[in-house]
Formats: sequence, C-alpha cells, structure tokens
Amino acid sequence: ANLIKDLGFDGKSVINPRQIAPVHSVFNPTPKEIEKAKRIVAAMREAEAHGSGVISLNGKMVDKPVVLRAQRVIDLALAAGILTPGEVE
Repeated sequence: ANLIKDLGFDGKSVINPRQIAPVHSVFNPTPKEIEKAKRIVAAMREAEAHGSGVISLNGKMVDKPVVLRAQRVIDLALAAGILTPGEVE
C-alpha cells in the first residue's frame, strides 16, 4: 500500500475486512498533513479575497495545483471522519 500511495494513489481496494485498518493507516492523511493543508487553503482564501492567486507560505510559493492538492487532503480527512466540517475553515 505504501508503494501505491507513493505513486500518487489515494486508496486501494481490499478483499478481506482485516485489510481495512492497515490500508486506512497508509492512506489516511496524518495530523501533520492535515494541518499543513488547512494552512495552505486558508492562506489562499485570504489571498484570493485580496485579489491574488499566488502566495508565499513559509518561504515557498503556493499556487493553484498546491492548493488543489491541499484541498484533496482535507477532503480525504473529512471522508475518513478525521475532520468534521466545523474543523475546516
């Protein structure tokens, strides 16, 4: 499952219920990934409110593809029940 995630996939089919927990442990976003994604999305929303489409966060350029990837992390966390809608700004 780690190889599949490293290749960019965000899930894997399983055929036995015993496989669910290990697969979830690989594909669910970590708390660190979730917090980073929330910071990216929040910073971009603030920038867009001021008419900008690109920002710098922690010294790194953040553009639309990075924001989309961050939003995907948040969406996965919501789908997995790790985050609730109230925890996402």
